[in-house]
Amino acid sequence: MDPATFKFLVFTVFNAATLVAGYVAFHRGWLSQAFSRRLHVFTVVVLWAAMSFLCVWSVPLSWSSLWLAVFPTVLIPVGVVSALGVGWMLRLPRMSLAVAMVSAGLSNTGFTLGSYLCYCLLDDGEGAGAAALAMGVAMVTVMQVSAIAMLYPLASHFGTAEDRRDVWRRVLLSFWDVRAMPLYAGAAGLTLNVLGGSSVPMLAAPSGLLDTGWVQALIYAGAFGAMFGVGMNMHPWEALRAWRDQVTLAVVKFAVFPLATLGLLWLTMLTWLPAEGLMAEMLWIEAFMPTGLIGVMIANMFHLDARLSANLWLVNTVAFLVVPLPVLIWVYG
Repeated sequence: MDPATFKFLVFTVFNAATLVAGYVAFHRGWLSQAFSRRLHVFTVVVLWAAMSFLCVWSVPLSWSSLWLAVFPTVLIPVGVVSALGVGWMLRLPRMSLAVAMVSAGLSNTGFTLGSYLCYCLLDDGEGAGAAALAMGVAMVTVMQVSAIAMLYPLASHFGTAEDRRDVWRRVLLSFWDVRAMPLYAGAAGLTLNVLGGSSVPMLAAPSGLLDTGWVQALIYAGAFGAMFGVGMNMHPWEALRAWRDQVTLAVVKFAVFPLATLGLLWLTMLTWLPAEGLMAEMLWIEAFMPTGLIGVMIANMFHLDARLSANLWLVNTVAFLVVPLPVLIWVYG
């Protein structure tokens, strides 16, 4: 087994063990639901924000970096519309359709899965892996902003009447909430990156920053905070009952998204800023990622079926580990 594959498999085993630990801790009564919420807030505000800052600060900037903003912004509505079509054909009930659409628009492309996989598989010993990690996290930062603008109104439409009245207030307040810290940390990192690459070279990110041991420890800490809290909310024994919902999401994430990404990559080749090389490889790997945790948060916030959303996340992630992941490791490992 090559070192890159081994590194990611260790990370995957760590995440799985953390999920199980959170599940056991809650169901044995060792920790309360309140602890899960506090852990997630700390993880987002401190650990994820720190990684957002470091990665956006380190991402190689060029005009073609604009595609890191275009791809997630385009893919969110592609996922939503595709889930609407597949879910309608499978006759999903209204609430299930809403949860499937929100989940389909989002992908786990951050450092807790997709970006770290790119870091491992695309590393060439000369910084390519770190550059791919930085680009992936930068793309997630844009996805979070786009999700607020696109998915909040969608979730509110299927939520309660009170949600529908307050949706735009929620959208605005989301940018001021402390949980939006990764967005502002990413903006700070981008500012230093731009200044460091132009007028103030001393503000540029140190070479090899993302390969340092303490940043790797931060990645594991951020993954632990997310996965342990999710594990405390898992209900695995009922996850497969909603098979139509699971099929809808799987079709979108593992068929529609790769095809849409392939089409977008082809379209960029017709422009004067083609997405090629390391960026194209990173975008292609990220195209196969399962749904993201932020979908569960949105479902909970707008009184959708958060339990169904968590179950969709669980099964979709396991499906990724069983099918797309081995193929990606075989191709790039």
